[in-house]
Amino acid sequence: MTTPHYIGDVKSDMRGIKPGWYAIEDDGNLSSGPFSSREQCVDSIARPKNGAKNGTKNGTTESQLSSGAK
Repeated sequence: MTTPHYIGDVKSDMRGIKPGWYAIEDDGNLSSGPFSSREQCVDSIARPKNGAKNGTKNGTTESQLSSGAK
């Protein structure tokens, strides 16, 4: 199940990503984000895009999110 999770400054620095709200899978992988609000993150989780499991933001792949790419 994908859930919204806020990643603050310290964790974002450790992961090499921007702080913000992210959709996180059960295994801890990021599936989309960052979002500026929890509501935007929840909306993204509720609306899969392009047939993907839970979509990505602006075509960004999970591996790009994990590496901090936009």
